[in-house]
Amino acid sequence: MAIYDLGTVGVTPISVDNYYVGARDREDIFKVRIENDRALNLNLHNITSGQNATLQLYRDANGNGVWDQADQSAGPIASSGRPGSSDEAINYRGSAGTYFVRVYNYASLEARYNLDFSSTSTTAITSNSRASNLLPQEIEVGSLTGDRTFTSSVSDSNTTNTYVFSVGGQLTGVDFRLSGLSNNADMRLIRDVNHNRIVDPGEVIAISTAGGISSELISKDLGSNTYYLQVYQYGGSTNYTLTMDYKYSNPYPPYPL
Repeated sequence: MAIYDLGTVGVTPISVDNYYVGARDREDIFKVRIENDRALNLNLHNITSGQNATLQLYRDANGNGVWDQADQSAGPIASSGRPGSSDEAINYRGSAGTYFVRVYNYASLEARYNLDFSSTSTTAITSNSRASNLLPQEIEVGSLTGDRTFTSSVSDSNTTNTYVFSVGGQLTGVDFRLSGLSNNADMRLIRDVNHNRIVDPGEVIAISTAGGISSELISKDLGSNTYYLQVYQYGGSTNYTLTMDYKYSNPYPPYPL
């Protein structure tokens, strides 16, 4: 077991690349701190094909800054255990203090991985600043060739859900609708231009922040590319329904009649 101290994690992401957990040394532990009330965002990705690594978040239970039995006995406060080499994501609203991030190898062979860390505001007036600025391929939609509907939720233990989808060679019009809210949630559409799995300046191409429990709408014409849609908490917990309404596919931009 290796233990790495990454210090205080802020809005600028920290990335560790090409680390590994093997059959003998099955886990890595990363010690991080957040200041104030913030969302701690984690994205475990580029896991070796055919291998399986899981992601867990622990609080420093006894406040001694050491990964010990007290922390392990208290158990994880959040976890992600998708099958195989799929991305793992955690977005947890926490208070100031020390946390431990555990990467564990469930497979029989060495699993290499990349892991990104950030912490984002939970109190920013600008809604766009409340979403995770990491881009896990968390909910894989695939190629968008028709209408799709998803139901899920956001809360303090899961502040952001990230959907990834692709559009083919033709110009495609899509309405993204977020409805069924009991607390305020927003959404934004992202094109990861440099493919670094981080939301950089200029990569948010649309955002909807209607306020309250009003439904959210993004209507966009999309060219051939891969896109990410994030649904994220503004305050409180809420279930939601997300619909992707496929309007048209045309090799040329639509012109008014």
